[in-house]
Amino acid sequence: MLIINCENTSNNKQSANSDINTAILIIGKTLPQYSQEEVINLSSAIDPVVDKFDGYYGRKMLISNKYPNLIGDIFFYRDITSFEKASEIELQSTTCQKFFATMDPDTTASKIFIAKPIFMTQEKQGKTGVVEIVISKTKDNYSEDEIIAAAKKLNPLLDTFDGFLSRKLLLTEDKYWIDVLYWTDMQEAKSAFAKIGESTIALPYLEMADENNTQIHHFNVVIDTEK
Repeated sequence: MLIINCENTSNNKQSANSDINTAILIIGKTLPQYSQEEVINLSSAIDPVVDKFDGYYGRKMLISNKYPNLIGDIFFYRDITSFEKASEIELQSTTCQKFFATMDPDTTASKIFIAKPIFMTQEKQGKTGVVEIVISKTKDNYSEDEIIAAAKKLNPLLDTFDGFLSRKLLLTEDKYWIDVLYWTDMQEAKSAFAKIGESTIALPYLEMADENNTQIHHFNVVIDTEK
């Protein structure tokens, strides 16, 4: 089931990205009877409500570049407690329920990842049009410290690409690594993706991933309230 934050009485809006300690990534399929426009409109209706939550830092709603009925939602919170408190009362909101109704109830069609940021680079000036998400398990013979060190070595390379805005590396409790890259547009994102695959700088980090347990998505941004 998709979990979206809904009702709260606090009007304290958050703004400091350095305080983000929890990220929630949801990937799911919409039901065929709902158009993209309907799904986006119902999702947009949630924002005025969720923006009131204490500890909530905004979201990006995403639609797959490849599969029209595949959506992503990534939410940012001060901590896990803020997320849990919000989630406890989500079903009380009819606004949320209307959006939930657009989603495929098959649990194999949707995934939710609760993750902690390992690092987040400073965002460059520009509007995020595309989010690239890589979800993977790593091979057993690498430690977390080795993975993080290899991942950080990729940052100077990313900075050389036109259209690159920022990067977030996340880690779930069950050891899924989630690499989230913000780009200005799809052309720049896919061009850089091909070059990264050929880079000797990126090779050590790429080789750590278990190829049989890796997902790569390119999403267009349709809602962006991230602060």
